[in-house]
Amino acid sequence: MRSKQWVLFALLSLAWGASFLFIKLALVELSPLMIGFVRLVIASATMWIIAVATGRRPRFGRKTWLTLAAMGLFNNSLAFVLIPWGEQYIPSSLAAILNSTVPLFTIVLAHFFVSDERLTNRRVGGLVIGFSGVVVLMAPQTAGKTSDLGNLDSLLGSLAIVVASVCYAIATVIGRRNLRGEQPVLTSATQVSFGALWLLPLVLLSGGLPTLAGVSPFIWASMLWLGAVGSGLAYLLYFMLLREVGATQVVVVTYVLPFIGVTLGVLLLNEPLTWSMIAGLGLILAGLIAINGVPGRRVKPQPAAS
Repeated sequence: MRSKQWVLFALLSLAWGASFLFIKLALVELSPLMIGFVRLVIASATMWIIAVATGRRPRFGRKTWLTLAAMGLFNNSLAFVLIPWGEQYIPSSLAAILNSTVPLFTIVLAHFFVSDERLTNRRVGGLVIGFSGVVVLMAPQTAGKTSDLGNLDSLLGSLAIVVASVCYAIATVIGRRNLRGEQPVLTSATQVSFGALWLLPLVLLSGGLPTLAGVSPFIWASMLWLGAVGSGLAYLLYFMLLREVGATQVVVVTYVLPFIGVTLGVLLLNEPLTWSMIAGLGLILAGLIAINGVPGRRVKPQPAAS
């Protein structure tokens, strides 16, 4: 990737990486469904304000509307409820780690459904290195005395994050196949709006639209981050990168999420920093460089892996 794309990559990593922390904080007063819905409403308002301010109007064809509706379902409605649901039972740092399985699912799906996203020896090697870092990070969680995976609730919580990761991978490949050349601002605004609309019937059935009158300012701040930054502006960056570098490289951003999640956990939640975390993060960054090359340099095309 070029230098500009690495800057966008870093900003997107921060926006999404910090979201796991803010989800955990919002769960103190809000349900997973409310977190997902309010997050998407705030994101929709943010992105449509940007769209109107820049003079953009949606002029999509039928195929693009259907694509964005599908992406809103997988990328937003399902994932944005599954992750808070899972974080009820597992730490935010572990949720960030489990979310790093997105590239594994995406690279396989893209190989079969995107013509210019074939598996190469370099990509396979980078994913193996990166995934080994995730394994190193998860080892103490699964084997230590303080493991959160020793009961059914934590297992279901972990599974919810993995399913959300599959949803992200599906949406990424759908976007890569069908959104070439579309404006990132409009696609971002439309996708998150569809996400909110998909959740609206569930919200109404669960008790009606939330008033949030009794929600503390601290929770409001968390939701504003999740909606305006972690969803609205983040998806603008996401679509820009998706258009420029491809599906597989975009979702490698999730390899950086454990680094951000663990750092925030140590600084703000007093979570321990162990040797396995340091080793795992080193492997994740090594895998990222193996896939995308050294920042600022272009990766030469590689033959498809057999």
